[in-house]
Amino acid sequence: MPPRPGRESCLFVRPRRMSPDQRRFLSAARARATEQNMIRKTFETETLRLIGGSGRQMEVLRAADAADLYSRLHRGPTLVLAVGSALVRLDPRRDPPDRRATRELADFVTYKAAFKQVRKDEDIAAAFEEFGGWGGSSVPDGFGDPRVLPFHVFDAGGMPGGLDDGAGAARFRADFGPSSRREDRSGRVWARGAFHGREALHVAGCELPPGAHWDVSSARPFHLLTASAIWEIKRGGYLNVYPDEGVRGPTSSREGQVRKVWSS
Repeated sequence: MPPRPGRESCLFVRPRRMSPDQRRFLSAARARATEQNMIRKTFETETLRLIGGSGRQMEVLRAADAADLYSRLHRGPTLVLAVGSALVRLDPRRDPPDRRATRELADFVTYKAAFKQVRKDEDIAAAFEEFGGWGGSSVPDGFGDPRVLPFHVFDAGGMPGGLDDGAGAARFRADFGPSSRREDRSGRVWARGAFHGREALHVAGCELPPGAHWDVSSARPFHLLTASAIWEIKRGGYLNVYPDEGVRGPTSSREGQVRKVWSS
């Protein structure tokens, strides 16, 4: 397998209160990542009772942490290790969140990172071994590949599966249009924008052109939600949205059409 661009990272997700087993898992995984000279970062979930849930408490990433974690997935090949279950808000304003407006951490990072929830000691070695061979059909073909999209922002009606094979990609194209101009389930058009910016983002071992993004617009006013912010766009306005869910705000010529209405 050819070398993957970008320095490798290992991101850990843990509950605030850990069992002895979880503490052991986390310590062993950190040691392994240190040995491999990986960039390391740990995120701690908060325990919440969700609206519309079963009534039991669940572990949820804070909005700012979810945004930070997602951004880091695009700086080089990344392994995400969780020592417990974790959810991510799809509407960052909700506190506590509605269970229907959350996504499992594994789905949140799908197509962007290798993921493993550690439930036993053997899972740690297995996760690093799988990460070492991660690539092949999992690597996007380029910016036009649908796996580059931020699927908690692009409304696909849920997390789309099967995009690692040609048939899945063909179904996605039939449902949402060509890569140059896709329309999501909310009626928002994601058009390939004229690239501007110096940073080249990475997705699962694929280095994208510097400044690659979409111009997101709609025939009617709409809101755009990221992991940690909400934007309001009037008719005729649009936003630049990047694969790491980064948003480029309005220029002076369209300040009245676009505004950020909430941020964590």
